[in-house]
Amino acid sequence: MDTSPLFYPQSLLRWLGLCVMLWLLSGTSQATTPDKDNYIGTAACKNCHLNAWQDWQDSDHSWSMREATAPNVKGDFNDAKFAYFGQTSRFYRKGEQFWFAQLDASGTLQHYQIRYTFGVYPLQQYLVGFEDGRYQVLNIAWDSRSQADGGQRWFHLFPDRPVLYDSPLHWQGSYQRWNSRCATCHSTNFKKNFDPASQHYNSQWSQLSIGCEACHGPGAGHLHWAQTGKAQSLNAPAPFGLTRWLKGGSQWQRSADQATASNHGQSNPAQLDSCAGCHARRTLLAEGGAEHKDFEQGHQLRLLEPPLYHADGQIQDEVFVLGSFLQSKMHQRGVECSNCHNPHSLKLKAPGNALCSQCHAPAVFDQPDHHQHPAGSSGAQCVNCHMPATTYMQVDPRRDHSLRIPRPDLSVGSERPNACNHCHQDQSPAWAATALQGWLAERGKTLAPHFSEPLTAQARGQGDSRAQLSTLLTPELPAIVRASALQRLSAFVDQQGLTQLQQASEDKDPLVRRAALVALQNYPLRYRMASAVTGLFDSSKAVRLSAFALLLEIRPAQLPTASRGQFNQVQAEYQQWLALHADTPDGQLRLGNYRSARQQLNEAEQHYRQALRYNPQFVPALLNLAELYRRQQRDDQVQPLLQQGLEIAPDNAALHYAQGLLSVRQKHYRLAAEQLQQAMNLQPDNVQYGYVAAVALEASGQLNAAIALLQKLQQRFPDDGRIRQTLAEFQTRK
Repeated sequence: MDTSPLFYPQSLLRWLGLCVMLWLLSGTSQATTPDKDNYIGTAACKNCHLNAWQDWQDSDHSWSMREATAPNVKGDFNDAKFAYFGQTSRFYRKGEQFWFAQLDASGTLQHYQIRYTFGVYPLQQYLVGFEDGRYQVLNIAWDSRSQADGGQRWFHLFPDRPVLYDSPLHWQGSYQRWNSRCATCHSTNFKKNFDPASQHYNSQWSQLSIGCEACHGPGAGHLHWAQTGKAQSLNAPAPFGLTRWLKGGSQWQRSADQATASNHGQSNPAQLDSCAGCHARRTLLAEGGAEHKDFEQGHQLRLLEPPLYHADGQIQDEVFVLGSFLQSKMHQRGVECSNCHNPHSLKLKAPGNALCSQCHAPAVFDQPDHHQHPAGSSGAQCVNCHMPATTYMQVDPRRDHSLRIPRPDLSVGSERPNACNHCHQDQSPAWAATALQGWLAERGKTLAPHFSEPLTAQARGQGDSRAQLSTLLTPELPAIVRASALQRLSAFVDQQGLTQLQQASEDKDPLVRRAALVALQNYPLRYRMASAVTGLFDSSKAVRLSAFALLLEIRPAQLPTASRGQFNQVQAEYQQWLALHADTPDGQLRLGNYRSARQQLNEAEQHYRQALRYNPQFVPALLNLAELYRRQQRDDQVQPLLQQGLEIAPDNAALHYAQGLLSVRQKHYRLAAEQLQQAMNLQPDNVQYGYVAAVALEASGQLNAAIALLQKLQQRFPDDGRIRQTLAEFQTRK
C-alpha cells in the first residue's frame, strides 16, 4: 500500500506541471461553463485526470444511469415477452426507441417508452417517464450475467408473490419512484423539485450517473485553480479549489516480524463520509450529499435493528455497506474504502487473498493452519469466512463488511446465519461450533463474548437484560453498537435509564448522541427538556433534528431566552427536511405527526390521508390516523381503521394494543385484556403493553391473573416504578 505522506513538495510540483501540460495540449482554450451550482461535468476532468477518467468510464458509477440508447441498453427488446402471475409483458423497439407494454389495472394494454437505464451488472433496470415528472423503475429487470451463470433473461424482482397493481411495491407505486427513492445515488447534484399542490416533479440534475463531482463536489473552483493557480475562495474547505478532499490519509506499514500492518497515518473521515452517503441504509436529511461536512450532516443512519440486521449485526435486509463496516475492527483501526477499492474503477485493488495480504502476512494468515481448509479451496478464501455474501435482487450478492470472525455458536438455537454453514449446508451450526471451538482450544484460545447477546437478551425475556445492555455502553465498542443498545434501553422508563440516556446524549460520537435523544422520546417532556435543548446546538444536523423532535409540542416562549433563536433555526431545518420527503408515505406520516403535535389536527388528518393515498397499506399512517380520531372522540371511525390494519398486518403489536385501548374506552374490559395480551405476546420487550394488559385484567375481574402478569413483568423490568406500585396495590386486595 501507499505509505508516502500526503504529498511531497517535489512530487506536487511534478504533478502540477503535468496537469498544466495536459491542459494546454488538450486544445481546449475556452473555459467550461459551470451550472448554477458550479458543477462542470465529468468531461471537464478528463484533460488533467486521464487515468482516473478512464477507470471511471466503465465503472458501476458511470453506468448508474444512462440514456436508453442502443449502446447502453443490455436487455432483449426484440419483441421479448415475460409472464408473471398471469400477466404478460412485452419488450420491443420502435426504431431507435425502446418500449415496454403491459396491461393496466383496468385491463387496457398500455405502452411505455423506456427513457433511461439503471445499472448494468449483474442486472439492469429501466425507467419510464410520466407527464407529471415521475420516473418509475420497472421491477422486471434484465439479468446481465452470462447464460452459463443463469443470465441473459428477464426476471422479476419479487418472484415469490404477485406484485400487481394493488401492491405498494408495484412498479408504478411510490416505492419504485426514481425521484424519491433512487435519484440521489444514481445521478450528480440531483434536485427533486416536488410540488405538493400539483403533485408534479420538476426534477433536475447536473449529470446523469455518478460523476466526479458526486464525490468530490462541484468542480468550478478546482477548474479555476487549474487554469489560474488560484482558488476562487481563500476559505475553500479543501486544497486546490476543491470542495472536498478525499485522498486517503492512512499509511499502512508492516515490518518483517509483524503479522498485521499498523497505521502510521491518520485516516481521512471525508472519504468514508463521501462513500457512505449512498452506500448506507439511511434517511436523507438534505439534498446535495457531496457538500455535507460529514455523514450525519445530511443523513440519518439506520441502526442494528430487525429486520435490517440479524441479532449479531450481520446484514439481513439490503443495508448496503456502512452499517456493517462501522462494526468492524478494520474501521476502528483506520482502514479506508480506498485501501481495498480503486475509487474510480471501483474494482478491488488485488485479486483474492492478495487483497488482504496487503496488511495481513500471508505466511501467517493465508495458511491451512489458520483457515483450516485446503490451500486454494473456497474455504481458504479470506472473504468467504470473514465477509460472507447475501444475495439481493435475486442475482446480486453483497458481502458483509463487518469483517467478523465466524461465530457458528451464535447460530445454535437461532436463525442467525454463519459463514461456516453458508458453505457446509449439510452440517448443523452445532457441528460447526464444535469444530471452531476445537481449533481454538488447540491454540489455547476461547471465543470472546459477543455484543449480540445483550442486544437479544431483552427480546428473550431475560430479567437481567437491562444490565446486559448497559455493558454495551462502554466507549471501547463501536458507536453503532452503543447506539443500538441505547435504542433498546428506551424500554426502561425510569431514573436509571434517564441517567444513562442523558449521559449518552453528550457522547463524542453523533450516532450515539442521536440514539440517546431518540430513546428519550418515551419520557415525559420535563425529563427530556434539558437534553433536547442542548441537542439543538449540536454540530450534527441529525442530532439537532432528533432534539427538535423531542420538543414538537412546545412553543419558543416556553424555552430559556438564550435558546429561542436556535429553536427557530432548527425548526426551519426540520420543516425543510419534512418538505424534502413530502412525496413519500413516510414523509406524509412525519408531516402529520408534526401537525398533530402542534394541535393542528385538521392538517394532520390530511397528511395521514395523503400517506394512505400514496400507500393504502401503510400501517403506521392507519395507526396514527386512528389515534388522531381518538383524540377527537371519533371512536366510531377508529375501529374500521384498526380492522383494516389488522387485515394487512395481523401480527402488528401496535394495532392489537390500539384495539385494546379502544375496548377499554368502550368498557369491554375482558376483550381489552385479550387484545392487550396479544400485543404483549407479539412484542414482549414493550413494558407498556404488558402493564396496560395487567390493568385491563384487573378491570375485567381477573385480579389473580393481573397479579401474576405484574410479577412476571417485575422480573423483566425490576426498576419500573409503575409495576412495583400497582403490584403492591393489587396484592392488598386479595
